[in-house]
Amino acid sequence: METENTQKELDLIDLIKICWGWFVSYIWKPFLTLFRFAIRKWWVVLLSALVGFGISYAISTFLPRYVGTIIYENNVAHSSDFINSIRPLTKASPSYVASALNIPMDEAAYIIAIAPHALYYADTLQTTYYVDMDDKAPKQSSSLPKRFAIEISAFRLKSFDHLQEGFRYYFSNLSFYNDLHKRRMSYLDADAKLAKSEMEKLAEIRDANSGSKAGMVLSGGDMYPVMDPSTISKELFRLNEISENTTGAIKYDTGVLEVVTPLIVDRYPANFFMYTYKKWVAVCVVMGLFIALCISYRKKIKAYIFS
Repeated sequence: METENTQKELDLIDLIKICWGWFVSYIWKPFLTLFRFAIRKWWVVLLSALVGFGISYAISTFLPRYVGTIIYENNVAHSSDFINSIRPLTKASPSYVASALNIPMDEAAYIIAIAPHALYYADTLQTTYYVDMDDKAPKQSSSLPKRFAIEISAFRLKSFDHLQEGFRYYFSNLSFYNDLHKRRMSYLDADAKLAKSEMEKLAEIRDANSGSKAGMVLSGGDMYPVMDPSTISKELFRLNEISENTTGAIKYDTGVLEVVTPLIVDRYPANFFMYTYKKWVAVCVVMGLFIALCISYRKKIKAYIFS
């Protein structure tokens, strides 16, 4: 038993030695060699870092990329329909985008990308929501069926001037959504007229009920049973609420879309120098050291390749 335990301990020690040898040979020594090489070639590191600073500054200054977001609520269909209708714009030519959104060509020419996103509730009580910017919503989250967001990237702030109304123009001129909107307005108008007609009829019945204890009352040429005043009042309240809601919806109709959150554009570019210089410096330093290594060991590399 003691011999078996000793053998296991020896096997474990051997395994640790093998792992340590692998780490030293393939990780620590190459890293140490590269570190010493970087110290010797400090001017390469410095020059590469300056190049990284310069690239980051130049891109953010001469080719800035701005990002804006709008949140809409639609009045006629499911948000997934709207999201699918926006996707053709993401790969469309500037001339098509300008025509579809009814915006000037000099604004559409600088638009980089148009990306639709769904909105999801952030909690089970459905009190708050978030925009799924990465299109990777959690499995248990539920979407908002009537709202969606549009993310726009552009090289110029001027390109955002007419986009908010541009998307409303785009959907209002698509026959599918235009027909749905007309149908919705006709339904609202019919509901408002029906509610008003029922309210007038109930008012006549209420007046005819005055003094009647039981039986039938005559109203508008028709006979109706005597109704309890409280029942009439509740029904009148319900019909009045329907009438006001439908009348308000018709009066304040915004068309196919309604803006929930106006277009918000970050005044600092997404590729602003202060955001990106670390990445560019790191990339340029690595590339600079790699090129310096290739130059310094070019003979060994050439001999290895052609050996």
